[in-house]
Amino acid sequence: MRVRVKRTILVLILPMVLALSACARAPAANRDKAAGPAGTPGPAVAANGKVTISYDLERVNRIASNQVAVWIEDANGNYVKTVYASAFMARGGYRSRPECCPEWVKVSGWKNAPASEVDAVTGPTQKPGRIVLTWDCTDRQGKRVPPGTYVCRLEGTIFWENRVLYKAEIQVGGARAQATPAPQYLPPTAKDIGEMVKNVSIEFTP
Repeated sequence: MRVRVKRTILVLILPMVLALSACARAPAANRDKAAGPAGTPGPAVAANGKVTISYDLERVNRIASNQVAVWIEDANGNYVKTVYASAFMARGGYRSRPECCPEWVKVSGWKNAPASEVDAVTGPTQKPGRIVLTWDCTDRQGKRVPPGTYVCRLEGTIFWENRVLYKAEIQVGGARAQATPAPQYLPPTAKDIGEMVKNVSIEFTP
C-alpha cells in the first residue's frame, strides 16, 4: 500500500518539477537567441547622427567641366551611398562623356542605379560659393548604417579627363569627429586649369 502511495506522489510531483526546470532555463535560452549562435554578434546597432561635407566651389569656364560627385564607402571600400551627383552626369551624361567622374561611376555601379536613387541624389550644377551637403548615415536602401569607420569621397571633373579627388576617413556613431582631406589632381597639371573644389571639410555630429 505504501509503495502505491509513493508511486502516486511521484507521478503527481514529477511533471511539476519538470515544468519548473523548463521555466528556469527559459531566460538563458532567450538570451542565447538574442545574442545569436555561438561566435556571432547580436543584432547590429544603427549609427545615429549625420555627416556634413562642405567645400568651396569655383566654376571653371570651359566645356566638359564642373561635374561633381560625393559618395560614401565603408572601411573596406564597399560602396554605401551617393550624397550628391551633378544632374547632367548622373542622368546619363557619363555615357556620352565618360570623362565625367569615372571613379564614382565605377565604384557606385551607377549604370544599374534605379530611377528613384538617381532622383534622390541628383541636383543642378552647383553655383560658386560654399557648398554644404549632408549624409544622414543611411545606405542606398535608406537603412541606418552601423557605427564604425567610413570613407567620404569627392570627385570633380575640371576639364575633360582632368580631375580632382578628395578622400578621408570619418568615424561614425561615436563622438564628434572631423577630417580635412587634401586634394589629389589627376594629372598633376589639372590644377593649372582650375582648382574647382577646395577647402573640403568633413564632420560627423552625433
